[in-house]
Amino acid sequence: MKRAGPRLSNPKDAFRNLRNYLALGVAIPLCLPIIACGGGDKVTGPAVATVSVTLAKSEILIGETTTGTATLKDATGAVITGRAVTWSSGTTSVATVSSTGVVTGVTAGTSVIAATSEGNTGTATVTVTAPVASVTVSLASSSISIGSTTQATATLQDAGGNTLTGRTVAWSSGTTSVATVDANGLVTGVGTGTSVITATSEGKSGTATVMVTANPPGGFTLGQPANRSAGASTTPQFSWQSSSGATSYTIEVATSSSFGSSDVINQSGITTTGFTPTSALQAGTVYFWRVTAVNSGGATVATNAPFEFSAPIAVGNSPGEVAVTPDGARALVVNSANPGTVTIVSLSTKAVTGSIMVGAYPRGIAIRPDGAEAVVTNTNSLSALNLTTNAVSQTIAMPCVSTTLYDIAYTPDGTKVVFPDLSSGCTQEGLRTVTVATAATTFVNLSTSAVPLGVAVMSNGNSALVTLGITGTSIKRVNLSTSAVTTISNTSSSFGVAVLPDNTAAVVASGQGDTIKRIDLAANTSSSIVAFDSNQYWHNVAITPDGTKAVVVGDFTSAVISLSTNAIIATFPNGGAGVAVTPDGNYALITALSSGSSSSGILRVIRIP
Repeated sequence: MKRAGPRLSNPKDAFRNLRNYLALGVAIPLCLPIIACGGGDKVTGPAVATVSVTLAKSEILIGETTTGTATLKDATGAVITGRAVTWSSGTTSVATVSSTGVVTGVTAGTSVIAATSEGNTGTATVTVTAPVASVTVSLASSSISIGSTTQATATLQDAGGNTLTGRTVAWSSGTTSVATVDANGLVTGVGTGTSVITATSEGKSGTATVMVTANPPGGFTLGQPANRSAGASTTPQFSWQSSSGATSYTIEVATSSSFGSSDVINQSGITTTGFTPTSALQAGTVYFWRVTAVNSGGATVATNAPFEFSAPIAVGNSPGEVAVTPDGARALVVNSANPGTVTIVSLSTKAVTGSIMVGAYPRGIAIRPDGAEAVVTNTNSLSALNLTTNAVSQTIAMPCVSTTLYDIAYTPDGTKVVFPDLSSGCTQEGLRTVTVATAATTFVNLSTSAVPLGVAVMSNGNSALVTLGITGTSIKRVNLSTSAVTTISNTSSSFGVAVLPDNTAAVVASGQGDTIKRIDLAANTSSSIVAFDSNQYWHNVAITPDGTKAVVVGDFTSAVISLSTNAIIATFPNGGAGVAVTPDGNYALITALSSGSSSSGILRVIRIP
């Protein structure tokens, strides 16, 4: 059994017991707990040469913390651990730091955080910012249509009203079936309605409301009446294509392409793609029409609007030529029947105001330059009309009783008329001149086997041009003073002819499958200017008073030709027989048979663009 050693109560006892142990031969340690062996506080190993500091976050909010880390290295760059580090903050009013390097934000600003070990110091700067106190959301546009976008912007402020930047913002839409918003605040319209757009940052939110409307109706086109139709009904059935998204349509019919105050029809709330007016429109008036598709997102006008159209004026049976009085007040239409008549149409009221009975099967008519008289070609006679009394003032028989007369024209002085005719022996085709007051006639042989049809007199009264119909390949120019005849070749067939007001040129229509010809009256040469299927009528071409345009009539279509560009500038889906231009140059009047009729006549009115 071991013997317990004595307890040590004080140093004296310790030394006394030490002697006892040594006397007994007991081994003892070299150092006792109460005796220092020396060197306990001495640091061994390489000294700290550098200190570097890093922060888990270099920017924190007031009250938020971040951790600083000090890295110690010796002179060789080797990392040293286990050494004492002291932490300090350069501006404790902004941020404090604990003995373990925990940094706490106090007020907004910056502070240098330092770590020191063995006389070496490293630093890092912390920025303390105020937290977001309010969020305000604005929209570039508060109303958008489906599929379109608008940009939302969030403005962040601290409690002092200072704008904050660089903060994380989360975006959301209250009604995603109406609008969505991406991470950058771009709002996209999805469906009609409203949605609240919210921006959230650091627990604070702001909102703005976006309204999403429907897209305007889709594009569509007008149908009937067709553009430039001169054969519409006075109660036309308007029709157009359906417009996608449209909830209703508005139709306007006006006497001017500017619409508005010139509207004669303005009907909204139409839910079909057609409309028929309950009151008749005026025949002979050119109307313009357009349709607008409507929905909650806006309005869309038909892409091919406006269209223009007119309803024809009913005249007598089998209409032939038409002529307009110099004042533009009346149009006179010959009706080729037996007995024949001349229908008088008021161009202001577009109504027939009278009828004058003339000879058998009249075909041509010319009005004296002063507007007081007109002369009509019948089968074998002329009827002179007093346009004040609207009665025949005289009848002038032709030398050849078997002749058939066609076109006719006045000389500029109004004393004579010229027209193609047969000689007194009915053997020669020529041009006859008649002095209306005396019925005296002269005849010029054209030396042709073709049948002369059309005639035009130059405004200086020098010459008359005569067309030679389907079998001719030239036209004739007759000097009205000397009776000299000049042949102008290369016209192919020739029917209607008209002379420009300046007497430099004439226009000739050559029939179907052919071209419109221009006659150079200085050189007496012919050249083609544009292809057009004219009819084979003897008065199917007319020129505007300013000489810039020609109107040519075909069997199924009509055209306006620019005489400066030699190009067709407008086509009309209606043909006819004869044509005349109003003195203002704005309209052309075309005679034709009523649709589906073999005799009922109409007078079409077209606008010259």
